[in-house]
Amino acid sequence: MIGRIAKWVPGTLATAAVAGFFTWLIANSPETTPPPGPAAQSRPDLASFDPPTGPAGEPVAAATANEPLFVEAMKYYQARDYSRASFALQQATSRQPGNPEFRFYLGISYLLTNDTQAGIRELKVAEGLGSSPYVDRTHFYLAKAFLRQKDTINAMRQLDTLVDGGGNLAEPARKLRFELANNIIE
Repeated sequence: MIGRIAKWVPGTLATAAVAGFFTWLIANSPETTPPPGPAAQSRPDLASFDPPTGPAGEPVAAATANEPLFVEAMKYYQARDYSRASFALQQATSRQPGNPEFRFYLGISYLLTNDTQAGIRELKVAEGLGSSPYVDRTHFYLAKAFLRQKDTINAMRQLDTLVDGGGNLAEPARKLRFELANNIIE
């Protein structure tokens, strides 16, 4: 009996190898492999962003620079511990609710912890507080936050404000607006 089994095992293995080879060949033939093209490529995530750096080297209001809670929050922020940064910034904004720097970084910290609604709320407050070194970035990150929510109308409004203002972020805003318009059309 063992002799009979030993005779058909090599034939079975050879048949399995040939079947496997033909399966691989068919699966990788040019007719079954989709050509690389626009449909095969993934679209860029227009709502993604890198966190802005902390205020080091930027003009910061004296009330901001001397606030220990802000200094503590920026240590957490630089360490990418955005939950702790947002907690310290919440406390700082309760002391100085009209400080645009606090509101800006609190909004960004919320966005980085995926609390988009709270991020938008804080960035809108920062936007309404007037001039600060963060005005252009406030518009830019508001546009990104609106894109996260698939709110292209408000995102385009923020980008238009940046482009019309002609500041440091006008060119990146122009590019993002162009990409967004192309993704809407496609």
